[in-house]
Amino acid sequence: MDKVSSLYASTTSGSLIILEPNAMPYLPLESIINCNSPEMYSKDGLIDEIIDPNGPLEVRGSISLDLENRIKNAIKGSLLAKPKIIKALQ
Repeated sequence: MDKVSSLYASTTSGSLIILEPNAMPYLPLESIINCNSPEMYSKDGLIDEIIDPNGPLEVRGSISLDLENRIKNAIKGSLLAKPKIIKALQ
């Protein structure tokens, strides 16, 4: 995890969010949320491009409002996120 963090340290200015193991029941290992290359999908686009129509959709949990805000702020602070996505978060 330290190696990944140090690779981005000079360019990301806080756009990596590190989650401790078991911070969420469905993430048992230490995890990193990279907010430098977010994607924006419409509801239909999400269904068409991301969700496998032949497989079951299983929602494993939700995220806290605090984590949602941390992700939004990390995207807004990223030097690599597309302006269109940053504007959508305003």
